Amino acid sequence: MTKNAEQILEIVRTSTEHLSAEQIFLRLKETNKGVAMATVYNNLSYLYKEGFIRKISFEGYPDRYDNIRRHDHLVWEAVGYSAGGSDGAAPETGRGFDAFV
Repeated sequence: MTKNAEQILEIVRTSTEHLSAEQIFLRLKETNKGVAMATVYNNLSYLYKEGFIRKISFEGYPDRYDNIRRHDHLVWEAVGYSAGGSDGAAPETGRGFDAFV
């Protein structure tokens, strides 16, 4: 695995958010000034295909990236909002929400 891929994986694994490629790029740029956006996209694609990270896609929104540690999500389908939890318990669903793991 390349140094850039390792750094991107660490950003995704330590984040408490579902980051977009642009957010990952901005965080990586803090320590790697010469990095290009294409490098981030290429490494995210590699990390996803190899099973190191998850890709979360909602139509009309940029893809988001997440670690593969088990945690649950609530999705408000009307607006595509997603909230994750890491306590291992299945979330209760409310009106307009679907839960998935």
